[in-house]
Amino acid sequence: MKSIKIYSSNIKACISCLQAIFIDEALADKTIPKFISNKKLGAKDRAFIAQTVYDIVRYWRRYSYTLGYENEDDAVLINWNKVIALYLKQHYNILNEDFFDFSFDELHTINTHLAWQIEQSYPDWLHEICLNELNDAWYNIGEQLNQLPTTYIRSNTIKITTAELSQLLTNLNIEHTISKYINYCIEITSKNNLKNTKYFNNGLFEFQDIGSQKIVDYYKVNRSETILDMCAGKGGKTLQLAALLKNKGKIFASDIDDKRLEVLQQRIKQANARNVQTILFDEIIKHKPYDVILIDAPCSGTGTFRRVADLKYKLSLEEINNCIEDQALLLDQAAQLLSENGKIIYATCSILPSENEMQVQHFLQQHQQFKLIKSKSILPNQYNGDAFYMALITND
Repeated sequence: MKSIKIYSSNIKACISCLQAIFIDEALADKTIPKFISNKKLGAKDRAFIAQTVYDIVRYWRRYSYTLGYENEDDAVLINWNKVIALYLKQHYNILNEDFFDFSFDELHTINTHLAWQIEQSYPDWLHEICLNELNDAWYNIGEQLNQLPTTYIRSNTIKITTAELSQLLTNLNIEHTISKYINYCIEITSKNNLKNTKYFNNGLFEFQDIGSQKIVDYYKVNRSETILDMCAGKGGKTLQLAALLKNKGKIFASDIDDKRLEVLQQRIKQANARNVQTILFDEIIKHKPYDVILIDAPCSGTGTFRRVADLKYKLSLEEINNCIEDQALLLDQAAQLLSENGKIIYATCSILPSENEMQVQHFLQQHQQFKLIKSKSILPNQYNGDAFYMALITND
């Protein structure tokens, strides 16, 4: 067990992060980088704060339960020093235990015989839904979703080859591996500061999970097709399509959130993606018909718990039901916008069949002229990434 010394500034930063996440309901992936951006912090301090907070968030229910806090409102009352100390006790040999105003001997030992959903830190209601929809497979999937996330990037082949990008990473002493599944996907295996490099700022690559890349890779694009990315968001898959089409064809990118489209416009320019045009969601109908419609549907995000661990505590049944309604509406809209012999690529980052297979089956029952060509579920242990679902539907 590694020996470390505790510093007040680091503990204060950890507490501030945890309070922002669990009391103010800020997003962990936005909060933690904000707190560790302090230039007074050294690299080791930043790494300590990030790892401590992320690990506590990932197993929040286990730690809070051990300390006797189980109600939703208990985060306001909790002794944050004890939560952090309990975590540190499990992972380090603390050289200055007297830093805390209590003895480590007073801390509860984490019970190894906790109920699975407490031990793995899933709310009871979410555990019940996942178990009902996935049966016993949920136990393995739930544990996989608690593993540390892997960093993947996608080389922007409009500007650079994957081999050339690999050499640039080698020059930066960044350990990496080109994926055996997708030849333009690179797994980053060492610590890095890639977001602050000129290569990222010049659009040579994008951060994109391998599962997300697999969705677009799943459909073999045709350069003569007109494509609509119906829920483009900030455009990860839009730009992937642009690169695969080698700036040929026509891609319309839309989203119900206009601010996301503003971000996407900057990313399009940065990536030199000349075959992409952003359009407001209300303008989609003006450009029909489309040969291919990609629906990266709003969903529960249950497949992204590795990367967004706090989501499992902030998600609600109402939100999931709202997503299911929105997914059905988007599929219905797409059916009206598609050309003859057109194709719909339906995708989610959810593990729930109610958002995936059952949603597609419902659509097919309502639209007899459509048929399912193929579908696939990607689980975390298959590609060591997030979980996704994808289906290819046609009306020919």
